[in-house]
Amino acid sequence: MRGRRFTGQVWLDLTAGLYFPEPYSVRLHMLVLRGIRELVEDSKVTIHPTDLPNVQVTKEKVDWTDVRGHAVEMPWDDRELEAVITRNYVHWVHFTLEGSGRPVTVATFLHDDTNVEFDIDFGLTGEEATGDGPLVPEDVGESRLHQVLDKIDPFWAVVGVTACPPDVEEVVSGTGGDFLHGHAYVGSSLTKAAGRDRLHVVLNTTASVTDLRRGGLYISWTRPHRWPDPQYDAFVSLLREAVQRTQR
Repeated sequence: MRGRRFTGQVWLDLTAGLYFPEPYSVRLHMLVLRGIRELVEDSKVTIHPTDLPNVQVTKEKVDWTDVRGHAVEMPWDDRELEAVITRNYVHWVHFTLEGSGRPVTVATFLHDDTNVEFDIDFGLTGEEATGDGPLVPEDVGESRLHQVLDKIDPFWAVVGVTACPPDVEEVVSGTGGDFLHGHAYVGSSLTKAAGRDRLHVVLNTTASVTDLRRGGLYISWTRPHRWPDPQYDAFVSLLREAVQRTQR
């Protein structure tokens, strides 16, 4: 689609689910928004502040809040965006993708009061969502996605159609959630804790691994995936051990 405008109805989303094992904060929210700044067409966004004051944000209160909020279209301005987010909780920020006009949404999800996820959702047509073509559409660009992940550097992320990253409890306990539904990103701090070379070794036959500038790893799984997969299990084991060490 490079050089062409996005047309058609959105059926599903290519989601870059960015996970942070820490409470929601304005700092994290702005880190994500600044990380996607170069994707925004015409420097315009539509932001949806809710009626929930930011100082009162908890998982329980967000669950009882109408997260649709009040749509406000505004030119991109770091200070103005931060001022709005500082005043009231924001679940959604909408914009169109520079170059093609593809609809993009940044959504905020509180797993609980100590874990937060930010989803960057790129709208997909029905044809794109079938999975027959490349996972990342050409106008989004895998290299541009690498730059976004590298700039934001979440703890980890999963990139896939309606992808959802696991939280640390799921990885440590080995129950629920995985990194296989799309591509995966391991943040620089976790890569360092788990050992870059060790991660490369366990992944060398099951994935293509790209080292990003700030120290994180972008992982593209080899298809078709076969089970059982000792290499994938070894990869998750390395992450589990590293997470357990960092939590002590």
